[in-house]
Amino acid sequence: MAYQLKDVQDQLRALGVSPKKSLGQNFLINPAAIEKIMAQVARAQFDSIVEVGPGLGAITQPLLQTGKPTVLIELDRQFARLWRERGVQVVEEDALRTDWNVLPVSGSKILVSNLPYQISSSLVIDRSVEPAGVKTMILMFQKEVAQRMVAKPNTEAYSLVSVLAQSAWNVQKVMEISSKDFYPPPAVASQVLRFDLIDSGVSPRFLNFVKQAFAHRRKLLIRNISGLAESGVLDHLWGDLKLSPKARPEDLSPSQFKKLFEGIQAGK
Repeated sequence: MAYQLKDVQDQLRALGVSPKKSLGQNFLINPAAIEKIMAQVARAQFDSIVEVGPGLGAITQPLLQTGKPTVLIELDRQFARLWRERGVQVVEEDALRTDWNVLPVSGSKILVSNLPYQISSSLVIDRSVEPAGVKTMILMFQKEVAQRMVAKPNTEAYSLVSVLAQSAWNVQKVMEISSKDFYPPPAVASQVLRFDLIDSGVSPRFLNFVKQAFAHRRKLLIRNISGLAESGVLDHLWGDLKLSPKARPEDLSPSQFKKLFEGIQAGK
């Protein structure tokens, strides 16, 4: 297993490849971090495993040792071939374009990944709306992205992805990882978060509702969503939820967004 920097460099050299910045390839070289990730995996109940972006396999190898059916989603052709030659099931696609409902593993799934920065928020939103059997996610993000996932109302980091992630999942911080624990080292630190599915996720309509709510962050929330219901309905909901007439999107908790959405749907 490639834990040490020299091991990673030797393997890359043997494959004749270099880390691709365009794919967000930063290889984890800290065995303690891998052990903590696997400790989270051991606490979860699942029938099969999905890993996005296995790379050289610092996390993949211990995942395979669980004996659970595993599929890897890998966009890089050379790494996809590497794992296919080792007898592992590989879907050679962009994880954002993959049909997760037809992955070649069944039952409840755990998603584990050192997520490329470019797709991290979008992937969490996709799985929040369509879990496709994923019940738990152990995901590594750049720190600023992780902070948005767990951000509280009335903070600068609180956003669309905060509401979606916390509405669909119970999100907990696992650990922070220094940039020096990767090769090549990224510009910022990373964090590992654990997501456990709440009920069945959120609906596409709820996603669109929250998108509209945050479309103009500096505007009053009631103005952002004024086209979704008659003013009388909105005024009634504002009173029921004890919202300020001057409330902005960042003022509402995920549960308040859910109640507001449900009230608008019921009032139509």
